[in-house]
Amino acid sequence: MISNDRFVIDVEGNQILGIIIAMEKCCYIWISNDGVPPVMDNLVTSIPTRFDTMPLASTLISSNNESDYTLSLSSRISKRYSIQVFMSCNLPSEFANLREFEMKLNSLLDRKFERTCGQLC
Repeated sequence: MISNDRFVIDVEGNQILGIIIAMEKCCYIWISNDGVPPVMDNLVTSIPTRFDTMPLASTLISSNNESDYTLSLSSRISKRYSIQVFMSCNLPSEFANLREFEMKLNSLLDRKFERTCGQLC
């Protein structure tokens, strides 16, 4: 089963747009700032492994310096839900409140996935 959901997260008056395409034990998350043309400046992937506590993570496409945050965020999501994550996060580096954004994104994902098994709800 594949599901496709769009979302808007408001962080201190900034609209952050996103899409979550969820499959069994895998998801693709695209995130961008409102008012910016849709782009995929970076693409990363993370996948849990039984050989390490942290997921394996790799940058697939990188055209700016924001891939470090995207890689870190995708690893945390992959670990939290035990799923493979493909992520393109196109927020500007000067975006101030990434912590609040991440908490709101996790709240959305908590509703989307069961936290331990990575299955669609």
